This record gives sequence, structure tokens and C-alpha cells, in this order.
Amino acid sequence: MRKALIMCVADSSQDPRPNRMAHYLLEQGKNVSVLAAGDPNIEGVNYIPLASTPELAQPLGKQISKKILKGFARLFTRNPFPFLPRLGIWMGHNRSALGRLSSSFFERRIWSESLCKQREFLSQMEYDLIVTHGVNLLPLALSIKKKAKVILDAEEYYPQNFADRYLWRMNEQPLNEYLVSRYIAECDRVLTVSPGFAEAYEKNHGVKCAVFMSLPDSHRLRPTDVDHGHIRLIYHGGANPSRRTHLMIEMMDYVNDCYQLDLMLVVHDKTYLNFLQSLVSRRRNVRLIKPVLMSEIVPFTNQYDIGLFFLQPSNFNLQHTLPNKLFEFIQARLAVAVTPTAMRQIVEKYDCGCVSNGFSLQSMAQELNALTVEQIMYYKNQSDKAAQELNAEANGQKIREIVHELIGE
Repeated sequence: MRKALIMCVADSSQDPRPNRMAHYLLEQGKNVSVLAAGDPNIEGVNYIPLASTPELAQPLGKQISKKILKGFARLFTRNPFPFLPRLGIWMGHNRSALGRLSSSFFERRIWSESLCKQREFLSQMEYDLIVTHGVNLLPLALSIKKKAKVILDAEEYYPQNFADRYLWRMNEQPLNEYLVSRYIAECDRVLTVSPGFAEAYEKNHGVKCAVFMSLPDSHRLRPTDVDHGHIRLIYHGGANPSRRTHLMIEMMDYVNDCYQLDLMLVVHDKTYLNFLQSLVSRRRNVRLIKPVLMSEIVPFTNQYDIGLFFLQPSNFNLQHTLPNKLFEFIQARLAVAVTPTAMRQIVEKYDCGCVSNGFSLQSMAQELNALTVEQIMYYKNQSDKAAQELNAEANGQKIREIVHELIGE
């Protein structure tokens, strides 16, 4: 029996892509192990706890002085030294002593003591296939591969991940660029979530990626009826300042009285959560609700009418992302309301919702206010049709083909 190892830094029970990858490989008859921060809780899958990796988890700036760096960050809206990240990458590939020194610095950041111990443990194993989700664990995957084939699931375009944040540009962008430039070409296959990311990897790094959208499991659901006096909006997922999640709350000041927005959020920044709670407390048409398990998101949200994602693309990744929630909205048989990012391609292709004319609060509210009950119901029925195609089963076939090509059945 072929052995496969899936690696991710997140809790694999709550991270959709590695969780589904484990199911795909298990269904193909592979002996599957998962190295992650949390047990996937999948019968038949061997769980290997991920050792703590503080150098990867904590930005270098936090290790030096978080408060001082934040003070400097307020002085700049853009990186005043845009050549520095690129300089670090150039030095990493330059054969001079300075280049070797820079490369050594990045490698020390990657290889924490705990990660070295993890490598020592995993090196005793033999795998046929290693799938790593995210670039941080790619050096580990390649260091233990032996005869295994390595697939990188690039869920982001990592050199631009949080490029709207000064601290990230100063501390983490050079490391991400080094990881991509140094290691990504050694992968046997690279997957990514959207055509925009695939184009960036090929243009900037010469690596061709297969587009592997984040499609949810198929559910047998039907669109629910729409009450013209009480139209229910839902947003679910991570909330952070880069996504400016608070704007969806403020947008509700401009919609008709029939609209109610529920926010089902995962927030790791307590300061930002307090800010969101203060905004919600001042409005009658917005609520914060308790998150449900990943497997329950689609059936739970089926009761709503419109899946809302008001996103102002403050960086390259947000402009080109095709997030899990977009396809979960569709699988839940909801109408979809989004801003004109890469998401509009899906919404317009399947005619399952509306796209605002711009990125202002008023432009999204105007689209919502113009909707009739009949239009919302039409979009929900279009999502019902699209859900037959945009589901994890369709992705499973792609994985079968890729795995068969790499290691055979």
C-alpha cells in the first residue's frame, strides 16, 4: 500500500484543504498520515502532532520589540525601502560571502530546534507522496522526501501574502520570498487556489501551477424560500484587519430595513474582536453568532438567503483569492453578493448573484437594495445548479489523476 504524508501548520480538523486532501487519498486506498497542529479526526488516518515552531509562528519583529516596530509602522503607509526584500533574495542566491550569509540567516529562521527534531523523527519513515499545505513546511517536506514525490498546495501567493502591512513587509516578506525562490522549483507539482495566483507563480518564479479551487463537500439541499420582509444575510470565516471585516457591519447602515446580517467569525485578534463587537452593539440589523464545525457550515447556512463577502482588496492576494466561503455559499444554495475581485468570475459565470460596481459601502448596499424577492430566489436556484459542479467530488477526480501520474495506483 502506498504511503502518503500530509503536512500543515493549522488544525487539520478545521482547515478545509488538508482535511479534504486526507479524504481524497484515503479514498484512493493510500496509507495516510497527517502532520499538523490538530488531529484531523478521520478514521483510518494516522495523526502526527506538529512540534512547536516559534521561529515560523512568531514574526521576527515581535521577537525584537513589537511596540517599537508598531511605532515605526505608523510613520509609513508604504514600504519606504522597497528594495530590501528583493535584496535579501538576491543575496540568498548570490555566491558571494554576503549571499551565503543571507541564505544562512533565512535557513536559521526556518530550522528551529523543534523542527529539526521533527525532521529527525520523520526521516525514519518512508513515504511515496508528501503533500505540504503552505510554504513554511516545504523545506521539511523536501528534506525527508527520499524517493517520495512532493506536492505543494499553495493556498496563497506567499511573496505578497499580507503586503498591505508594513511590519509584515519588513519582517516576513523576505523570508517568504526566500522560501518560494529557493524551494518551490523542487516540487513535483504545485497546486493553487485561483488563476491569478497561478499566473503570478509562473510569471515571477517560472513555476506552472494547477488551479485547484477550494470546493466543499456536496450536500443534498434545496434553496429555502425568501421572506420579503426579512431577508437574511450571512458572512462566515476569518476576520482580520487586512480583510476589513468591519466594513460589512458599516455597510448595513445603507441597506433597506428588510435586511439582517449574521456574522459567524473566527477572530484571533482580541483587539479587533472588541472593535467588531462595539460596532455590532450599535446596530439592530447585525448579529455576531457562534461558529459551527467546519462540516456543519453548509447545512447550517442553508437557512439564509444571501452569502455576503464585501471585500476591499488591500493587497494582491485579496484581489485574486477564490475563498472557501464563496463555494460554501453556493453549496448552501444561497444567492451571492460580492465586490469586483476574482470572485466575480465565478458569480457571473454561474449567474448566481450580484457584484457591486465598486468597493464603496454604498455601491454594495445599492446592489442589495435593488434586488427583488424573485431575483434572490432566481440566484438561489442558480446556485443549486452550480452546486452540482462546484463540489469536492469534482476536485477528487483531479487529485486522482495527479497522484496516478506521480506515483501510479
